[in-house]
Amino acid sequence: MASGLQMKNKKPEDDEDEEVQVRSKKTNQLDVKTVSAKRRSINREPSRRSVYLSRFLKKRPTYEEIKASGLIKDNSVFGCHLQYQRIIHGKTLQVPEFVWKCLEKLESDPTNLTTEGIYRVPGDAAKIQKLRIDIDQGKWETFEECDDVHVLAGSLKLFLRELPDPLIPYAIHGECVKAAMGLGSYQDDIAQSLDAVLDKLDIVERDTLEVVVRHLGKVAKAKNKMDIDNLGLLFGQVLLWPDPLAPLDMKLIAEAAKNVQVADA
Repeated sequence: MASGLQMKNKKPEDDEDEEVQVRSKKTNQLDVKTVSAKRRSINREPSRRSVYLSRFLKKRPTYEEIKASGLIKDNSVFGCHLQYQRIIHGKTLQVPEFVWKCLEKLESDPTNLTTEGIYRVPGDAAKIQKLRIDIDQGKWETFEECDDVHVLAGSLKLFLRELPDPLIPYAIHGECVKAAMGLGSYQDDIAQSLDAVLDKLDIVERDTLEVVVRHLGKVAKAKNKMDIDNLGLLFGQVLLWPDPLAPLDMKLIAEAAKNVQVADA
């Protein structure tokens, strides 16, 4: 009985250690429960370990910096910058793997280039998206098994169109337009004027553009109802497109028309 009474009459040694607030009504978050805990959190000096970790985290490079250094590779293909693409290194050319394999597959059978309306007739959208998703996941089986010319051609256009920046960068658009109009550094020699401008591209951009243009030259020579004018109309907005930061007005429409002229050249 006595022990029982003692247990009932026993009080906490320090009322300050009682719970002061379990949950804040406004933020619905748990607060420091005791006054002594608050006091310790205020007066406590950071330990060596916490100071070291704090300094380490501040010095740690960002994800973008690590990715730019090449330590982290992005598996995506579509919508990925050329500098992060897996590059096929030929004897003299450096081209993104997808572009190289796609052109190689299209040109492996001469009858593919004679397909009527190649690059103009749209491929099956569902098949193109399936191929795209699989390649972005590192699965090439769908691509290897594909023998639909329009799906392959549509996939190549999609790859070029979804680059973060056009294959022919905004910085040299004006010079390309002048060269295509015969106002370049070599005046009426449009080809030489364009070559002089395109020499400003980095090696992967230049080599990729070269293999694509060579391929389109072969397509234009084949009997497929796709001459150079038709291809220029299609690829004018694939190889270079108006700067999206430019105001949407008649100047933008005029620039788009000039892009077609550059592609024709």
